[in-house]
Amino acid sequence: MRTKKIVVAGIAALLVLTLVAPAAATPKGNKSPGSGPSDAGNVHAQGPSTEVAEAKAERLRQRIEQTLRNRKQRFDRAEERFATYVEKVQSLSGKVAAAGGDTSAAEAALARAEADLAEAAALEAQAVDQFRAAPGSDDFRAAYKEARETSNEAAAALRSGRRNMHEAVKLLRAELRVLGTTDGPEDES
Repeated sequence: MRTKKIVVAGIAALLVLTLVAPAAATPKGNKSPGSGPSDAGNVHAQGPSTEVAEAKAERLRQRIEQTLRNRKQRFDRAEERFATYVEKVQSLSGKVAAAGGDTSAAEAALARAEADLAEAAALEAQAVDQFRAAPGSDDFRAAYKEARETSNEAAAALRSGRRNMHEAVKLLRAELRVLGTTDGPEDES
């Protein structure tokens, strides 16, 4: 029983020393953040860390740059496929013209498709600039949303170009059927 009282008294004395000693050792006028026991563990008492904010901003910039690299690769591949398909459609158009068919409607659709591709490229370049500027803007969410909308417009222009390309192919194939020739590229996209 006596050892139990000694242990309890020792623990109580230890607690008193750990709580009172730091307060007694601190001068009364010192109100600097993190200096007293009441500030222990208070993250806000030390203020925002610029190093943490800078590291977070740098990670955000790196993620955006990686995303932009991936977007560029996808857009470049789509552009290459588009250019290859334009060559095939132009070849088909030449065959239809050589056979005496009318290619004006198909050429107009092809011109619209190429205009859509040019518009998509311009919108994609604008979106890239907006994505890069977003981390430094005052309202990141609004800037990022605007960049996403611009990139969605670029994707819509690419889809419209593909539709116009398919329309040109359909028109040329129909003309070939009228002429009695079935030579033409397969619908690959």
